[in-house]
Amino acid sequence: EGQARAKQLLEAAVNALGGAPQVDGVKTLRQVAKAVQTLGGQTMEATITATSMFPDHFRQEISSVGGEMVVAASPTGAFMRSPQGTLPLPGSAGDDMRRDFRRHFFALIKARNGAGFQATSAGTGEVDGTAVERVQIDYEGDVTTLAIDLETGRILESSYQGSGPGGAPGTITQRFTDFRPAGGLVLPHRTVSLWNGQPGTDVELTAVEVNPAVDAKAFEP
Repeated sequence: EGQARAKQLLEAAVNALGGAPQVDGVKTLRQVAKAVQTLGGQTMEATITATSMFPDHFRQEISSVGGEMVVAASPTGAFMRSPQGTLPLPGSAGDDMRRDFRRHFFALIKARNGAGFQATSAGTGEVDGTAVERVQIDYEGDVTTLAIDLETGRILESSYQGSGPGGAPGTITQRFTDFRPAGGLVLPHRTVSLWNGQPGTDVELTAVEVNPAVDAKAFEP
């Protein structure tokens, strides 16, 4: 029963995102965002360009007062490029990057019919006063819980156990608002991340490209 209910909820989420043909037709996705991060009482701003090639290639270009940085991951490896040069990321760091990408709500929705994906209903609750039902997803051994609006089908929250500042384990929560059309999809244009309930990063989308041409070499050092 829990699995059947989860399937219904995920179908509602797909419809809220624009429908199965639109969601499943996304091969590449590029998003540009302004990010404000609060860490240790200090605030830092950055512009982030995130490029995804589904199901398993991800790249971020980060521009801040500290300079330009690129991080990317694919099944064959992960690297970081900074003003100091280009370095391969250690195995654990690369694994964390790939894991975080798989846990993104859009990557999870696209993987819903694939191998290694299991979902079950995880009860009801509220997100900022809105009634939701939660779906617990185990995708390739990583567990993520999505909170889905019972009226609209929109995914309002994602949460999982992960590593935070300094590598300490804890709960990472992302809350999604400001849903707007973009390239045939309906995507949240604001994401607020929390670390054990404390403010982390506030990200606002400024541009979205669906199925842009992407060179596979972008994910190589």
